[in-house]
Amino acid sequence: EQFNYIDSSATRFHWDAWYDETTGVRKLVFPDENYAREVMQLFSIGLHELELDGTETRDKFGREIQTYDNVNIMNNARVMTGFTYTARRGNTEELFRATKSRFEPFRIDIDKHDFFPKQSIEDGWIGDRYPLCEDLPKHHFLKIGATYRFRGGSSIPTSQYMPASWDADEKIKRFVLSPDSMLYKKLCDPDPAGNCNFSNVVTLDENLNCFGNECSVDSVIIAQISPGAFYEYIRQPCTHFSFYNNGKKVVTGVSKPSPALEWKYTHAMCANPLTAVAARSCCGISVIDRIEYNYKFEYHGEVVSAGTNEAICIANGGTVCDPTSVRAYDPMAEIDPEYNAIYPSQNTYFWTDTPCKQQILVRNDGMVAIVHEPQANPSVTARTVLFVDASASINYISVPWNRDTVTGEARFPTTSNECGGGACTVFDDKCLCDITIAENSVFDALPSSSDALQFLHVGAIDPAVYDDRSYSLIESAEGIEAYALSGTSAINSTSTIFKVTGDFGEVFFLRNLVSQVTVGGTYV
Repeated sequence: EQFNYIDSSATRFHWDAWYDETTGVRKLVFPDENYAREVMQLFSIGLHELELDGTETRDKFGREIQTYDNVNIMNNARVMTGFTYTARRGNTEELFRATKSRFEPFRIDIDKHDFFPKQSIEDGWIGDRYPLCEDLPKHHFLKIGATYRFRGGSSIPTSQYMPASWDADEKIKRFVLSPDSMLYKKLCDPDPAGNCNFSNVVTLDENLNCFGNECSVDSVIIAQISPGAFYEYIRQPCTHFSFYNNGKKVVTGVSKPSPALEWKYTHAMCANPLTAVAARSCCGISVIDRIEYNYKFEYHGEVVSAGTNEAICIANGGTVCDPTSVRAYDPMAEIDPEYNAIYPSQNTYFWTDTPCKQQILVRNDGMVAIVHEPQANPSVTARTVLFVDASASINYISVPWNRDTVTGEARFPTTSNECGGGACTVFDDKCLCDITIAENSVFDALPSSSDALQFLHVGAIDPAVYDDRSYSLIESAEGIEAYALSGTSAINSTSTIFKVTGDFGEVFFLRNLVSQVTVGGTYV
């Protein structure tokens, strides 16, 4: 109760840019690390590790084991960035008028939340045991367990960004469900006269077939059942690899350098082609090297995977390209096309077919920044998005470098060792390094449940949810079952899914996968 009170008080911390109007200097305000320390020391894990009976755990030399260090404090501070007040409820009494609640649990403002990877206390990652977003089943919004929250007459979601101005704008294209859709029938729950009986929350209890526009999208944000009746799809929590193979360049923003020139894009970065993170685009529809952005899109705010984008583009006689100019596919798509927001979620990115290289920038203390190097387009002057630009990024994260077997010291490139003896290049006072990503299986045979929980960190989807692929139970033991993808019968595949029961009866689905990043061909 005390922690809930403290965490709901007026204390809040976030990354933010503060502009001094007197000097014209923009400064960065860092999150409060003291509060992050207090949460761990006073309200959760304490100073030292404890046994189940409350006695202090000791190392082999009889010393107390600290639960956290300064890196953990920094990571915890970054976890809590963006915490802010929830809206005031109408059924509460307060001594003053307010639009925000001072006693409800905080919510996270996504645009002020640090979205870079964060290590956990036990040197794992905050996203451990969550499934990869790229592994979500096709049309996951129609699968068993999919959850929808009634928004009444508001078409603005609560779990992700959408411009508030879209709510009352009739030009905005909505995702409208057909009355013949199975999803419509679940959300409407019509009575014999056809009138809808809307529930606050609807969770699908079976897999549904897609119908009409549902079949051409990768996901749904807001579904319109009837005029003035909207449901928000609450996607299953999932995580992304920060480093991935076959990255593609995505572009955003439009500008017109002069009246005589066509519109160009202004910014670029990398994206994982397997994930639905960028909007539709297609070249060659009217002009060979001109991109038609939001090409045949189903609703404003829609994002798709690179494969979905390419399929619809090619089916209509176009190609995916890195364009020399851009324009909206139709006048409706002209809504808010500029790259004019300082927050990433408020800008829309569009797919190209161009490769995009990922690198890391290593500080001399071993902290790293994620760097993207989109392949240049000679016809466009575009800059890399700031938070992945080697020259501009200030977002450095801790990573678990391999350690020297003799000294126990972390091994990484520094300017003092000539950036790994030339493995990387000197960039200012840091080392700029190329990376390679290898995805391998962890187990070749059925592990024990305890080993699976210790060594598997990538979560998975329940195999029973998939209907676009088939899994079969191939082996089991106490507390663990192994499911193999159709066409494979060996456990040693990265697609194998383990169903593991923990010590307290909780069930985990874990993928037989480890992703290893090698830096400069030398450091892991």
